[in-house]
Amino acid sequence: MLRIESPAPPIKVDDWLRGAPFANFQPSKVYLVEFWATWCGPCVAAMPHFVELIEKYKDRGFEVVGVAASEQAPTADEARIKLDAWLTERFPNLNYRIAFDYTGEMNILWWKPVLLSGFPPRSWSTATATSLSSDTRRNSMTFYRKF
Repeated sequence: MLRIESPAPPIKVDDWLRGAPFANFQPSKVYLVEFWATWCGPCVAAMPHFVELIEKYKDRGFEVVGVAASEQAPTADEARIKLDAWLTERFPNLNYRIAFDYTGEMNILWWKPVLLSGFPPRSWSTATATSLSSDTRRNSMTFYRKF
């Protein structure tokens, strides 16, 4: 089970559609990991707020990692192409990483352990002992852990 202060699971995805590939969490940074889908209205509505948060806190080590792990298509390639086109149309100036996971690995690593705890957050923040501000919790549930 994932709980407050549990080590964050690894990020294992098929591809990175926006931003540089993400290898691991750095102790000096604060991360918000957002599981989202193009068909999820609240997820899409939160994206401009994440863009604002990056602009406001990027100099303080804040990063957003969006994980698209629920896109529907007959094949991974079709889902990836559809998602990439959607991002280009809707958010051409997106300033944070977007990962693509068609295999379900991220759901196994992140969602399944959290759901076992009975607390299903939509997003997680991994942070040092001091968070940036309550703004990081404006549109999502958060999961903090100390590095």
